Amino acid sequence: MRIWGLSALALACVAAHAAPTTFVEGDLRIQFLSPTLVRIEQKGPKGFEDRKTFTVVERDWSGSKATRSTSNGMVILRSGDLVVHVPSGATTLQGVAVFGVTGPKKGAVLTKAIFTGGPKPPANTFFPAPGRVNSYVVSDSPRLIPAPWGAVPAPAGNKLFPETSGWDTGNNADDVYVFYNPNYSKLRSEFLRLTGPTELPPYYIFGFIDSRWYKYTEQSALASIDEYRKRGIPLDGFVCDTDWRVNGSDGYKIATDLFPDMGRFIKEAHKRNVRLMFNDHPNPITDALSEEELKTRWDGLSSLLKLGMDVWWYDRNWHTHLKEPMPGIRPEVWGQALYRDITLANRPTERPLIMTNVQGIDNGMWNYAPHPASHRYPIQWTGDTQSTWAFLERCVENGVRSGVERLHAYVNDDLGGHAGTPSPELYTRFLQYGCLSPITRVHCTYNLLRHPWDFGADAEKTVSDYIKLRYRLLPTIYSAARRNFEDGTPILRRCDLEWPSFPQAADDTQYLLGDDVLVAPIIESMTPLAKPVPASLFMGGLKGEYFNNKDLSGEPKFVKTDANVDFDWGGRGPQGMPNDNFSVRWTGKLGPIPSTGDYNLQINVDDGARLWIDGQLVIDNWKPTDNGIFEKKIHFEQGSTHDVKIEYYEEGGQAKVKFGWTKVLGQEIRESKRSVWIPPGEWQNLWTGARVIGPKVVTAKATLQQMPMWVRCGGVVFTGPTLQYTGQKPLDRVTLNVVIPSKDGVFLRTLYQDDGHTNTYKSGQYAKTPVRLTRKDGRVTVEILPTQGPLKKLAPKTWGIRIYAPSSWPNVSTTANGKSLRSIKPEGKVQVIPFPVTGAEVSTTRRDPSKTVRLEFKSVRSTSK
Repeated sequence: MRIWGLSALALACVAAHAAPTTFVEGDLRIQFLSPTLVRIEQKGPKGFEDRKTFTVVERDWSGSKATRSTSNGMVILRSGDLVVHVPSGATTLQGVAVFGVTGPKKGAVLTKAIFTGGPKPPANTFFPAPGRVNSYVVSDSPRLIPAPWGAVPAPAGNKLFPETSGWDTGNNADDVYVFYNPNYSKLRSEFLRLTGPTELPPYYIFGFIDSRWYKYTEQSALASIDEYRKRGIPLDGFVCDTDWRVNGSDGYKIATDLFPDMGRFIKEAHKRNVRLMFNDHPNPITDALSEEELKTRWDGLSSLLKLGMDVWWYDRNWHTHLKEPMPGIRPEVWGQALYRDITLANRPTERPLIMTNVQGIDNGMWNYAPHPASHRYPIQWTGDTQSTWAFLERCVENGVRSGVERLHAYVNDDLGGHAGTPSPELYTRFLQYGCLSPITRVHCTYNLLRHPWDFGADAEKTVSDYIKLRYRLLPTIYSAARRNFEDGTPILRRCDLEWPSFPQAADDTQYLLGDDVLVAPIIESMTPLAKPVPASLFMGGLKGEYFNNKDLSGEPKFVKTDANVDFDWGGRGPQGMPNDNFSVRWTGKLGPIPSTGDYNLQINVDDGARLWIDGQLVIDNWKPTDNGIFEKKIHFEQGSTHDVKIEYYEEGGQAKVKFGWTKVLGQEIRESKRSVWIPPGEWQNLWTGARVIGPKVVTAKATLQQMPMWVRCGGVVFTGPTLQYTGQKPLDRVTLNVVIPSKDGVFLRTLYQDDGHTNTYKSGQYAKTPVRLTRKDGRVTVEILPTQGPLKKLAPKTWGIRIYAPSSWPNVSTTANGKSLRSIKPEGKVQVIPFPVTGAEVSTTRRDPSKTVRLEFKSVRSTSK
């Protein structure tokens, strides 16, 4: 290690702590933390900073050798693949430039500057996508030094920065970290080492979560939970949103008229094996770091945690939000740290789960980059979205893209949309994606419905099947979650993480779930969306009677002719009317109808509407509705004309009413289509059993019961039992879904297990069981290798085996450590849903987790009984 510009005392201190190679040039300190990471820091009011900060949690870097030279008043520092130019005697970062080195070592060339210092610290940016950019810059400014006890009230008698409860805000200065590494995974790994990993959430949060904004009572909340159990739909989480408290907005005083004994309610929910999440819109009392503010938040949050409530939902979306601890550390990331620390302090051995807003995705819209520490807090949701196909597409894109460009692996939406009433088709498509995403949580705004049974028997059946599939896939999902903690690989893996050289791989609407399952959610309706009925068909327009009340009573305030009904007034009302509490009646003639056939008539409304055709009420939604869509199929003859009447009322909030239609062309469409990029290699369609070789683009067809999915040939997918909640059974049996490739190769997968709720996973308390699939010279083997880690007792004792094989394998015989098992037929065309409970499966037992079980597979002509 070499250090320039430091005193003998500083040298001794740095050497004792094995600091990286360090240079001091004027008021700047340059530290080469590794051959691909350099820190450039301006001296702060208290000197250079070596304490951990709110952003940077790792200070122990071994560094790399570096050289120093000068040229024309510029100091040139070089280490590994980094070159730093610093003006001699610099007092600020202005004029500093960092370059990466590319090309062979002899004759290596510099890239264009990957960082140039300016008058302000660099803004937060998205993490670079694989194969596109090799550098990344992190600014630790504003620089906030945490209190040793975290974001909780300081101990009695505290004298460490008492005005800010032990947090030091007084050594702020420009502090920049520049990464340069052509290897995306290594770049990501080094960033996560600097700023900290994403914590592993407790196992139960991977189950199904019911949520809606609704004024529950103790009885109605428990009745809703009981309805899930009665219908056999798995459930692990239940959200009481915000009306659990007096006034339903902020504060922590329990609404005893709704929950007369909150502790009893929580215990009753726990008896039903359901965890509870409560929403909080915190109203700040004073400055973020003041004793009063932290005590208010501690007392309020702790009061419910002490009663046994499980998860706080920190929601900054309403009229109030927390203050910033320093300008530039926004309420989203500060609230994440605050709620996490208070939860952890109340339950120091348990994983501190909270749900928070995604910083920079505002109500579903991808807007700006997050704070570089925000990825540490796993469960983040995208805000108040809409029940539309466009927002379903954004839902998928936000979930997939966030794992790559935000390093947020658990971004989730309000499934079904927050505002509006989705059609059964749209609700089903939301839930199909949600069940094969990191977090599965339905939600909606006030008094709307999101239970699976609210959208008809067909939707309930399909959605229930997907929820149960999710529970069977928990071993795969949880193993992917562990890998995310270890190296940042997201649970939903955009394909360019593995195939960065293909432009199609960066599609945010498809992904790998874990290592081997390729998923392409359906994001468009299988039927054409309605278009406004043309004004030319209203035969002189529609008579519009506008009432200054919401029930069409009395005389209208005014009457006018409207060309058609296609209005979206937003938060206002029609000209001359109030913003809320008004109603309109339109009457007129529709025709002549252009051609004979069936037409889907549609009303898109916020709040209520009714439609009559020839005096017959065909759509009736006379109740408050948030952006709902309602349809009715009607047969019309060419040239016919019809009486039409539309009644509408607006109660509050947004105001919209649109009358549209589509003609049903020929036989009613029963399936959706979408294009899917199949990555390189061999993939088996999980619905048809057909195999395809990529890379290529295919057109996937899917009924409403199907979502396009493929499995990688050579993959091993772990599935467990069907459950009603995550803790119902121990994972003592795991099924290996073995996908035999057509070509030789070796494939390694790892099943991860731990206790599911404590923080001991961070200190190595887990069980990892590697599974190796090998095809060589026509021989196919699967080895269940010795389990690693102290918790070997968690390893499954029984291993089921299901086979997915090439068409040349009509049946498969299996031996386990030389002992013959019965032969079975490979999985092919699926009747209900992939990875089913029933089907051809053999099993073997491994009593000693330190032993290897070797399975060998051969193609045979017939199965054995």
